[in-house]
Amino acid sequence: MGKKQLSLKKLIFVYWIVLIVIVMVLLLSYSSIIIRNSRNAILENAHTIADNYGFQLDKDITSMMDAVSSMYVDNIHYLRLSNYELDDFEWVGSAYYLQNSLKGKADAIDYMAGMFFYDQKRDSMRSLYSSYPSTATKLELDKHLKVILTEGADVQKDFRFMVCSGEYYLVYFMRSRDKYLGFAINLSRYFPKENNMQISCIYQQNQVAKISEINILEKDEILNIKTKGVSGIDREQRIISVVQLKTLDMMLVLARDSKDSLSVWKQPDLLLILILIPTLSFFFLLILLRNLNRAILYPVGYIIQRVHEMAQKDEKEYPLQPVRNVQIKEYIEINRCIDEVLEQINTIQEEKYQEKLRANNIQLQYYQLQLNPHFFLNCLNMIKSLLENHSADAADDMIISLSSYFRYIFQDRKNLVTVAEEIKEVKAYCNIYILKGGFPILLQTDVKDEVMDCRIPILCIQTFVENSVKHINKRGTILTIKIQAGIVEDESGNRRLSLRVSDNGYGYPQEMLEELNQPVTDFQYRSYHVGIDNLKYRISLIYGEDANWYFYNSPYGGAITEITLPEELDEHTDY
Repeated sequence: MGKKQLSLKKLIFVYWIVLIVIVMVLLLSYSSIIIRNSRNAILENAHTIADNYGFQLDKDITSMMDAVSSMYVDNIHYLRLSNYELDDFEWVGSAYYLQNSLKGKADAIDYMAGMFFYDQKRDSMRSLYSSYPSTATKLELDKHLKVILTEGADVQKDFRFMVCSGEYYLVYFMRSRDKYLGFAINLSRYFPKENNMQISCIYQQNQVAKISEINILEKDEILNIKTKGVSGIDREQRIISVVQLKTLDMMLVLARDSKDSLSVWKQPDLLLILILIPTLSFFFLLILLRNLNRAILYPVGYIIQRVHEMAQKDEKEYPLQPVRNVQIKEYIEINRCIDEVLEQINTIQEEKYQEKLRANNIQLQYYQLQLNPHFFLNCLNMIKSLLENHSADAADDMIISLSSYFRYIFQDRKNLVTVAEEIKEVKAYCNIYILKGGFPILLQTDVKDEVMDCRIPILCIQTFVENSVKHINKRGTILTIKIQAGIVEDESGNRRLSLRVSDNGYGYPQEMLEELNQPVTDFQYRSYHVGIDNLKYRISLIYGEDANWYFYNSPYGGAITEITLPEELDEHTDY
């Protein structure tokens, strides 16, 4: 079983498609790598931000706790206030000096935070803040701090989340009897506000502070993250960063909505790779395909065309199309060689054709001369018979008619004569037989004027008239020979000359009809119809397959011969 053949055009197109697929796969692979790296970079950046926030918050909480612990242990004024029963004057003095200590610590803080002292028994609050809030805000903060501290009356020290005026605070306190010392950090102002990031803090197991105004994670989701402690990108394309503080049991959770940041359409570099580069690559490959066609297909098509010219293909079977001229050195050299070969082939074919034409002319002359002795002997026998019968006048007429006949036969050795010339000679031929012994011949001609100047092979009509005269054997019957000639059209609409010769004799023998209607391949000498064979072969040499002949018998008796030839007018005719 043979392998399936592919055309060069299809092969180049297949390779071009494969190349496009490979380029697209590489671009998609590279794009996926960029997307993955971009996601990793965004995630790493979020983790870095969370780590920095956690580290800084952990550091500041530790610093504040150390300050509170130091004052709780070493500050003499706090010790007096917490350990001794002081009168109002002494209490005010110690509270004043303690407030100055708190102010020194608060002034050293570079973020929104404050130090406070609260005497629950006297319900007196002393608080100092780094950013000096307004009196109303300060009173509101002190009020909320009292509530937080009162709730933790049984705790010696603790961390609590507090909400005041919509802002979250981280409150730490230490208690000695009913005296509290601690600090409060404003978490809402501690972290910078970002539009697409939510910051939350989880203390111990259930205390959650959603510091940012943006709502990305709900409280249940934040607690679930606290349980899992997993950072990364969830199903909703949210970047989650979790940082565990070292100082206390608190976790910092940063949530960022990454739909925009991870979107391909929001990233110029990805747009460049996924849209611009594939478009440019496609147009580049399209230009490459066009150049391949111009550099390979068009020249190859031209070479195929020239090869078909060498093989002499039929234009209907293989239409030759104009091929673009491609100035490629190798193809120019190939075309030059093909032109030389074609020129040599044309020269050889022309020489071969001329040689064949000369051979055909020699054969035509040979077969034409072959008829002359045959008919000449018959005429001599006729003259002999006339002289034996002492018919000198008839013999004299016979000799004159015979000389005219042979003058016609040997005139310039022409292969073709006009229908008018052939009809004239046929009449002279019939007259020879009439002179021979009064043999009655009725010659009827139905020849159109338009065919009189048509050229036909010499003896094309006379051969069949002679055949009728020789083979007629009906005593007491006038031999009737009818000659018809006219123009007919074939199936293609071409004009053709039609010749028809019929008689009223016995007709062709049945076994002879089959031989006569056979196509001619070469000449074979048969003594019983040498003239017909000679004529058929000469017609075949001159016209090839453009000539046809038909031999048959009339239903009423008599032989009928029809010959159709291409219409060919005499070169000297006026129409």
